[in-house]
Amino acid sequence: MTVAEFATDDRSPGAVILTDARLNLLKAVVVTEGKEGKIKKLYVPIESIDFIQEGKIGLLLDTSDANLLQIASALYRMSKSEQMKHIVQHRNVLLQETTLSGIMLDKASMRASRLREISTVVPNLADDFFVLRHHAKVNLLRSLVISVLGLFVLVFGLFRDEKADPPPETDSVSAA
Repeated sequence: MTVAEFATDDRSPGAVILTDARLNLLKAVVVTEGKEGKIKKLYVPIESIDFIQEGKIGLLLDTSDANLLQIASALYRMSKSEQMKHIVQHRNVLLQETTLSGIMLDKASMRASRLREISTVVPNLADDFFVLRHHAKVNLLRSLVISVLGLFVLVFGLFRDEKADPPPETDSVSAA
């Protein structure tokens, strides 16, 4: 699906592939760690030709992709004048058009720590924003184990209820 289709029509969490995404690394929010300020994560607004986020940001990419981190790291360490020159010379790298895949999360499906981090570091965040966890996949084994355990509990509960109910007593009247 396209970014515009997701943003206007679908808007549901789960596995997704966005075919016409444009990553605007000029608007990326950098999350660093340690004293040396090593970049560990980026939050990048996802746009497309048909979907530009100018006011509130409603669609973000949460990524630790090495290539994107390297680009952001180089830009992050430059002075303002160096950044301006770099932006003019490398505009196509900073505004990448690509296909993105991952797990789309809404506020209800995020861990509290992730929600707190995003709300703290990303300015102009929309109330109903979505985050695409880059390259994340549904863990089928975990889902299967949870489903089997749920079925086991359900079946065990049904048989347990059948054994717990004593058979109804019948009055036998002797015909003597």
